[in-house]
Amino acid sequence: MGHSIFDRYHPTVPLVYFLCVLSLSMIFFEPVSICLALAAGLALSGRLRGAWQTLRDLRWQLPFAALICLINPLFSAEGSTVLLSLGPSKVYAESLAYGFSMGALFVAVYVWSANMGKAITTSKVQACFGRIAPTLALILSMTLRLIPEIVRRGHEIDALQKANTATRKASSNRSSDKTISRTRLLSVLVGWSLELSFGSADSMRARGWNCGAKRTSYQQRRFHAQDGQTLGGIIVLAVLDALALAYVCSSFHFYPTMTSLSPWWYYLPHAALLGLPLIGQASEDITWSLARSHMPEARA
Repeated sequence: MGHSIFDRYHPTVPLVYFLCVLSLSMIFFEPVSICLALAAGLALSGRLRGAWQTLRDLRWQLPFAALICLINPLFSAEGSTVLLSLGPSKVYAESLAYGFSMGALFVAVYVWSANMGKAITTSKVQACFGRIAPTLALILSMTLRLIPEIVRRGHEIDALQKANTATRKASSNRSSDKTISRTRLLSVLVGWSLELSFGSADSMRARGWNCGAKRTSYQQRRFHAQDGQTLGGIIVLAVLDALALAYVCSSFHFYPTMTSLSPWWYYLPHAALLGLPLIGQASEDITWSLARSHMPEARA
């Protein structure tokens, strides 16, 4: 959604930042840290991707997270606090809390991955790895473009199927019609993707990909001193966050009884790391608003 704080820095800075956030979120499994990652990820997604797109994704993310939360007590009946008895099986509060944390972690990782795909475009990936590892840069850039492109093509095929009413058979079995429609959509989508992949390979070969010449980037991005300072600060904060989360996770256990949470100050490094782009964007917006308010009005 317009200009973001990540556009001010070299692509290496947001790349390292998102990798640190995703790594720490997936390595350290603890309820408070997961909730912080989810809240910060949704707030950043509203800024980068827009509130409508964020809420639209939550329509399927929240039911899936709820499904994980409800299924875990059925397959992992462990704990000491019985909430419900279903015949021979019992539902424990500890298993339910573990399932809730797993569902929230799934949504948080997806949201942060979507934010990473929005902040780090294909041109930035080429700027980071284009000269060092051109094949890796190509794979990453094509992967970042693949998912939204497949979704867009799927919507186009679905719209064409709904508009083509002449070939639709009159049938009372709506479930079978939906199954046939989804199967046809998947078949057309796979065939379309394979055809375009062959065209992309022929185009790359015709343009001399991997011919031995040194690769160049469309946008020349230089690594400045400000980028180095910001990158160093992110790494230091990530290390402090890792140490704090390691202590928090070592002192917290779900089974057999959930232990008490750590004091709030142990979560400050994690909250600071997650809130860096939001704080930077807010400070930049305030600076620009103050600058505009002090600008003299244009005379006619």
